[in-house]
Amino acid sequence: MSAAWSARPVAAMLSAMLGLIVPDTALAADPPRPASRLLDMVDRLNQLDKQDFGSAIAEAERCTAQRNYACADAAIARATKFANDASDASRLEETRRAVAREIERQRAEERERERQEDLAREREEEEEIARRRSEARTETRRSNERRAAEQRAQREARERRYAQEKAERDARWAAERAAIDARFKAQAAQLATQNAERAARAQADRERAERERQQWLANNRAQAERSQAQDQQRRQQEQAQRDAEERQRERERQERERREQQEREARERQEREQARQAELERQRQAEQAERERQQREREAAAQARRDQEERERRDALATLRSGTRLAARQCTGGEGRQFIVGRVPGDAKGKVGCIDVEYSVHCPGDMSGIRGTARNFQGLGTDCYMGDTVPISPTPACKVEQVRVEVRDVRQCGR
Repeated sequence: MSAAWSARPVAAMLSAMLGLIVPDTALAADPPRPASRLLDMVDRLNQLDKQDFGSAIAEAERCTAQRNYACADAAIARATKFANDASDASRLEETRRAVAREIERQRAEERERERQEDLAREREEEEEIARRRSEARTETRRSNERRAAEQRAQREARERRYAQEKAERDARWAAERAAIDARFKAQAAQLATQNAERAARAQADRERAERERQQWLANNRAQAERSQAQDQQRRQQEQAQRDAEERQRERERQERERREQQEREARERQEREQARQAELERQRQAEQAERERQQREREAAAQARRDQEERERRDALATLRSGTRLAARQCTGGEGRQFIVGRVPGDAKGKVGCIDVEYSVHCPGDMSGIRGTARNFQGLGTDCYMGDTVPISPTPACKVEQVRVEVRDVRQCGR
């Protein structure tokens, strides 16, 4: 019989509305209410929903302005329960978009603040690099000046040593020439004292000695010229060697400076690359942390919603257990059988949905009674025509007026 009545949704809906205004303690069938009073009640309920919806939307906007997004999500979730028409849905969607825009604005502010901090750090790093470069250039210039001074000192020492050696050679050559002149004068004096008979021979000797002297002088001059040429060649070679060494040192200095420049550039490129990699890693970690934070917030909000729904469900079930009223009826066409009818608190049932009601039926003096479960119990009325009619099996032995029906438990369907 319950399945037959479930085929009339309009009557069931009207019965549900009527159940909202009928006291739960009334177990007898209620007299019909005027349709105008029912419509007035529906209008008042809609107005209350509108007020609750507007209050929840205002709270969501206030929480958004304070950037308390968990509070805003909770207010939007509460407003969703009271949304009844397209206007409410549009306002609800606009409120969600306002929350999203505020979140994006806050993120943009945080990104801009981080960008300014990064720019400040980059400027400080560039100033530090410039200072280090200036110090390196100053140190390089001082090192070059010290090397140049050392090279000048070494060159001047070599020149002084060469001048000293040349003076010593010139002194030895002058002494040798003076000795030669002295020997020559001695020989000339000895020849002058010889007697006349040897004049011709002496003359010949003098002429030969003169020739020999001239030859010897020529040889000495040639030797001196060769020595001077050798000295000049040696000086030129030493000068060429000094010039070559100076060019070699200059090339080595240029090569060393080039290598140092390349090393500095390589270090700077490496430092820039390391800074870029560090920045990318920092951005990646920040994005990962932001995603994890958002995920945690979403999970926390979802868990809070689930906890709230579970608390509301438990409270609603407790209300249903204490507020459900059952009675026994004999319905027309029921062939003398007895049926369970009853009413449940409508608000609490709306929060739970489908419910199963465990009951026990007692006759006077019967302590054990008849137990059963009313599946998908609607609880819309206490007569045989507007609500559930659950057959009692077996049929109680007492009259229906004497039957007492007790609610043992109320559970969600399937639990």
